Order: sequence, then C-alpha cells, then structure tokens
Amino acid sequence: MSPDQEHRLEEVFSAARDLPPLERSAFLERACGGDAELRRQADSLLEAHEQAGQFLQPTVALSTPNAPVEKPADRIGHYKLLEQIGEGGFGVVWMAEQEEPVRRRVALKIKPYKSSPEYQLVDEDEPNDILPVQKSGAAWGLIAPTNKVLKSLGEWNQSRMLVLTNHVEHWLNGRKIIEYNLDSEEFRALVAASPFQAYSQFGKARKGGIAFQNWTPGVSFRNIKVRRLVSK
Repeated sequence: MSPDQEHRLEEVFSAARDLPPLERSAFLERACGGDAELRRQADSLLEAHEQAGQFLQPTVALSTPNAPVEKPADRIGHYKLLEQIGEGGFGVVWMAEQEEPVRRRVALKIKPYKSSPEYQLVDEDEPNDILPVQKSGAAWGLIAPTNKVLKSLGEWNQSRMLVLTNHVEHWLNGRKIIEYNLDSEEFRALVAASPFQAYSQFGKARKGGIAFQNWTPGVSFRNIKVRRLVSK
C-alpha cells in the first residue's frame, strides 16, 4: 500500500467505526467506491474491532504486573503498531502495519498470555478460513493437530493437556493429536517463525498459572480437573 492508500484506509475505518453498525455497509459502499481492496481491508479492521468488543473476561487470569504494555510505534515481529482499535478479556486489537513480506495495514490481535502455547478451542462448524494451526486442538499458531475427531454439534468434546517439565501433549476425545518438546530445536524454530518470536521467554517457564480464555459467546466447560504431575 502506498502512503496515500494507507491514509485513506485509516480515514475510512475511523469514520465507519463511529457509525451505528446498520449504517456502515452503505457508508463503505460510498467511501470505497470501486476499490475492492480498500473495502476488504476496511471490513477486516471493522470485524476485528467488533470482535474485540465481544470478548468475554477470562475465567482465570494470569497475574503479570511487570508485563510490557504495547504502545503506538512498537514493533512485534514484522508488524508496527499504529492504533489500538479494541480491547477485551481475550486481548487487545491494534491496527498495525505489516512490513514483510508485503507492506499492508492489518488488524493484529495481541493476547495477554505471552508466556506459553495455547490449546486452541474453536467452533469448526461455522464457515471460516482459519489455518490448520488455528483449529481445535492446535498449539495455536505453531502446530496443527492430526488424527483428531470432533463430536457432533450439541455433544461434549473432551480435551486434555499434559505438561511434564518440557514435554507437552494435546489430547482430544481420547486421541493424542499433538506432542512436542518445549526445549527442542524444532519447537524453538516454530516459535522463531511465528508472532511469538517477539517474546523472548515464550515457552521457557516451567511453572505458572492456568488461564481459560474465550472469545466466542456461548462456550461452555464442565468437569474441569487439574492434577499436578511429578516426573520420576
């Protein structure tokens, strides 16, 4: 995107954000005209902004009083933060400029849990274009699950996460779908190639809290059990 295009996107997004949701589509039609790419990026930023406002508070919050606070012009990986456009229990959403491999404006979600991998839970019955590393059972953004079977809509799925020092396993409905070693060269390479590369201590802690975070209204948990494991 050229500087003029970036400025135009910011203008359109800011104006649409302040309108009632029912009036945004007509405004975007007028403001974007025949520029399909401008409309696509404006829609993407608005969707991220709306989702941020719907995030539920985490059931268990990690206490991180010394965690860094992002601010405009900060860089996270290949992204330069421009403006915070949403906030909720699940995290903070920023308008950011992606600098590599192409330069463009994007909506960047920054989660407060920057210390360790996440066992992903997502409704795969809904139409979406998420990546394999973002689907249920994945170590979000890092490792895609294999050999998994999800229950039908309306049935309970059973998830299990086993962590013993540096060894981690993800289980779903009685099947092991992911296994990795936090200290392995393979895992560290995955982190280095992911958005988590900006967090030097990611995956290195061997004790800490447990957080349940959710951004899909209506998610339910039952029979949550935690057991401390002791290596022999």
